[in-house]
Amino acid sequence: MSRFYSYDPSEGISFHETEDDARGEAEATLEQMEDDAADYGWEDLNPDDVCWGEVLGGAEQTSSRPATEEEQKKGFDSIVTYAVRDCEVDDKARVERVAQKLFVMERDVDSKWDNATESVRDLFRTDARVILAVADGREP
Repeated sequence: MSRFYSYDPSEGISFHETEDDARGEAEATLEQMEDDAADYGWEDLNPDDVCWGEVLGGAEQTSSRPATEEEQKKGFDSIVTYAVRDCEVDDKARVERVAQKLFVMERDVDSKWDNATESVRDLFRTDARVILAVADGREP
């Protein structure tokens, strides 16, 4: 099961193996909409519906068996069942993405908030370090 998705209101949902691919597809969709809006306006484009994210679960085949004689009379060769399952999550990768976002937020605080206190900056640094330590199985 692919771990990420993007959604384009005119094309529907697409699945991707990486977060960057999913986000890139959503950005490309929005860029195309911007080009179209320059000619026709935003009406009917639905840019607020463009999104991307992480797939948390989905349907997965759980069993398959040959059809009984009676089921074969109805045209079935086999009987298959499905269940909704959580995706296997690489927790370390997820935690590292969160930590990376904290580092980016810290940089934004430094560059955009001239009057941000040192304690605000320290909070971002500490949170990111704790998250990375836990991801590596170390004491924070």
